[in-house]
Amino acid sequence: MRIISFFPRPIPSTLTEGLKDIAQIQYWQDLSDEDKNNLDDVRIVITNPPIRMDNELLTRFANLQMVASLGVGYDKFDLETMKSRGIVLTNTPSATSDDVADLAMGLILALSRRIPQACDHTQKTLRTFSGFPLTHRVSGKRIGIAGLGHIGLEIARRAEGFKMPIGYTNLTPRDVPYRHFESLKEMAQWCDFLVLAMPGGAATHHIANREIFEALGKDGCLINIGRGELIDTDDLIEAFAKAKKEAGKTGIKGIVLDLRNNPGGLLSQAVSVSDLFLQKGTIVSIKGRSNVTERVYTAQAQPTDVEAPMVVLINAGSASASEIVAGALKDQHRAAIVGERSFGKGSVQNIIPLADGSGLKLTVALYYTPDNRSIQAEGVSPDIEIPFEMPSDKDKENRFLLREADLNRHLENSNAEGDAPNAEKKSEDKQTKEQLAKDNQLRLALQIVKGLPSMQAIKNK
Repeated sequence: MRIISFFPRPIPSTLTEGLKDIAQIQYWQDLSDEDKNNLDDVRIVITNPPIRMDNELLTRFANLQMVASLGVGYDKFDLETMKSRGIVLTNTPSATSDDVADLAMGLILALSRRIPQACDHTQKTLRTFSGFPLTHRVSGKRIGIAGLGHIGLEIARRAEGFKMPIGYTNLTPRDVPYRHFESLKEMAQWCDFLVLAMPGGAATHHIANREIFEALGKDGCLINIGRGELIDTDDLIEAFAKAKKEAGKTGIKGIVLDLRNNPGGLLSQAVSVSDLFLQKGTIVSIKGRSNVTERVYTAQAQPTDVEAPMVVLINAGSASASEIVAGALKDQHRAAIVGERSFGKGSVQNIIPLADGSGLKLTVALYYTPDNRSIQAEGVSPDIEIPFEMPSDKDKENRFLLREADLNRHLENSNAEGDAPNAEKKSEDKQTKEQLAKDNQLRLALQIVKGLPSMQAIKNK
């Protein structure tokens, strides 16, 4: 039996042990275009929520019987199509609730007690806290939880231990001793810590926007342990612009844009993000069945443009809008692309309503990169291909031997001339350090982006 996995290589051995004698697991990103059109024998696929299992993808599997999702959410699945075809969907509800809740509380403590900054300070002052400013307590502070499902409830239970007044928003009020808010804005005005623990989908898309941030205030903290699309993409652009302004004369030294397992979003968002790093030239074009260009989106120079060495990370979970960004930055020679070939979702579709209330989805056009390469089925190939490797226990220990200069602010040079930055500006992000320790693709991207200025200065003769 052949099983196709959309889950990035490798699937943990604990999950594949029981399948090795009865099934052959093949990874989607390893299949050729011909193989992707010959899937009639496949009855089972393995996936995870970042992959959008829409009707177009499901249609490739004519005899599919089961989709096994190694995740909690199911907002990326075309449930109507799966139901009509009798395809069984399994997921793992509450499997990671404790882990994610632990992470949420860890982030709250790190923000309030400035744990990453304190760690950085002690290493610079021979392990003494002398001179480190006082921080804020978590106990007694108000926490607002947006989404009181399995994970939200576990976060609330942990917050009780910190004697925190708890508020929440949910589609329906729960029978819990916590304060219920009708709107996210109202809760953001009330709480000190706003935790996003809700699923993705149309109802929650960009639910955290400028209005919510203003309601939270400059002293409030936002923790997002839900879907990435809960945050308005425009705020990403503003964050880059703000970082550029705060960087002052030195400027931003480099950027690693991680688009792995990013199923994409709206075309307008892909164009906006790409335009932030490009000053001119084509971003993406749309061509219909007659191969005639219907529309071209171009970059425009603007004061908020970010000029810095750049690396983009992609994998088989990078699809749609994220592929448009990666393709534009690659073809314009603006960024080095690292990782694995992307998913290949580059079609424009229209839905035609039918008399019986159903609809017919037609592919009417395709997206093309600046070098006139179709994204559909081909995806974006990395400049430097490196598969993701699950860290062994030995690797996890050794990776923490990275020098501090490699981790501070990602890219800052401790030997730079001028006044030494204060502890806050030079503080390393604890979560980033841990991510680097277990992510070989991210480590390589960081090394490349830091070395790009030197590599670009190399002459042919």
